[in-house]
Amino acid sequence: MTWFLGIPSSSSHALIGGVIGATFIADGADAVTGDGIISKVVLPAVLAPFAAGLIATLGTFAVYVIT
Repeated sequence: MTWFLGIPSSSSHALIGGVIGATFIADGADAVTGDGIISKVVLPAVLAPFAAGLIATLGTFAVYVIT
């Protein structure tokens, strides 16, 4: 629907939303736990850019020292 309307969207967000929606329909609202979503989806999504930046910085510094 977002593609059809020209709205920017993320495939990973759509995948997670689809899994949450399917779980909600299959087993009800009690099957969707907020703690699991935060610890396994939101937290890694927030921390990943910082981890990537740190690794890139260390890698760049290592190449600088070697050369």
